[in-house]
Amino acid sequence: MNAQTHTDIPTMKINQMAETPIQCDRPIMLASGPCMHNDKELRAADRITRSCFENVRFLNEHLKRYESFIDLPHLVENALYLAYTISVKPNPYFEASDLKRFLNSCGVETSESFSFEQNATPMPVFRAKNLAVNKMDTFCIACHQNLTILDIQSIAKRFDAFFSSLFGA
Repeated sequence: MNAQTHTDIPTMKINQMAETPIQCDRPIMLASGPCMHNDKELRAADRITRSCFENVRFLNEHLKRYESFIDLPHLVENALYLAYTISVKPNPYFEASDLKRFLNSCGVETSESFSFEQNATPMPVFRAKNLAVNKMDTFCIACHQNLTILDIQSIAKRFDAFFSSLFGA
């Protein structure tokens, strides 16, 4: 059987495709490598990833005192965090909707978790912690690279204010 080019494939039968070697006139890369980007783009991407990571690290450090009420994202080096996912644990004091309403009233926008899009499984952070995540109790806040440390500190203070309103100073 003669080798076929990629332009011949539509006319071939499906069972012939598995048996026929295909000649390609250019390499096909499965993942981009440093040769695909210049140093400026790589440095910018690294800066964005690092900034988001530091935002999550700061929020985790500050909010860990509330871990009896909320689950925080697992910190993964070199992961790109654009949103900070919070899951409210069942408790007798408040529901996730109360926390979301409070944060929104203070100017901290919340949104549905990315992990609950149609037929999606929970994000790896929750699978790794073996948590039973309920869609109604999980939401996201921003933690992207355009937030300054003052923005992140302000978000952390909003959580302090919420928990202080429940339990006092």
